[in-house]
Amino acid sequence: MAGLTFLILFLLLIALTAIVCLSIATTIPVPMLVHLLITKGNIQFDEIRDVQPDMMVDVEMEEELA
Repeated sequence: MAGLTFLILFLLLIALTAIVCLSIATTIPVPMLVHLLITKGNIQFDEIRDVQPDMMVDVEMEEELA
C-alpha cells in the first residue's frame, strides 16, 4: 500500500514539474518573438492606444458613476 502511494505521489511530482517547465519554456520566448515579428515585419503603429476616443469617454463616464 505504501509503495502504491509513493508511486502516485512520484508520478504527480513528475507531472507538476513538467507543467512548470513547459509553462516557463513557452512564456519566456514570447516577448522576444513579438519583438522580432514587429521589427522584421516593419510593422508600425499609428497610435499609442488601440481604443477609439469616443469609446474612452464612455469608459470614463462609467468609472465616475461607479
